[in-house]
Amino acid sequence: MSAQKNGPDDNTADQSQIFLAIDLPENLARAFAGTRQIRTMSVEDITAASLAAYPTAVLACPLLGPPADAISVIQALGAAGFAGQLTVISPRLPNPAMVERELRVAARGFRVNLVPL
Repeated sequence: MSAQKNGPDDNTADQSQIFLAIDLPENLARAFAGTRQIRTMSVEDITAASLAAYPTAVLACPLLGPPADAISVIQALGAAGFAGQLTVISPRLPNPAMVERELRVAARGFRVNLVPL
């Protein structure tokens, strides 16, 4: 993957132009990043310090793992004090509105939107 996994000291790019792919497959990261630079992070790397490096980045993760699912990512973001928005990318679902509601309930303190493919 040509996406870069960078830590909190990498502040060379305009952070609003960063797409932070959390355990997201390369093909989905490329499809959703648009013109933004892609950075990758695993759920295990989510901390307040690691997120502080990307204060205005667009964050996205898959609904289903492996290695992690959206609930695991939401829990890690919540524990790190995340207050932005997370986009969860999913396969087609019979009732995406219900799944999105469940994700939003789990995400206390930040916004979640579900994007079915």
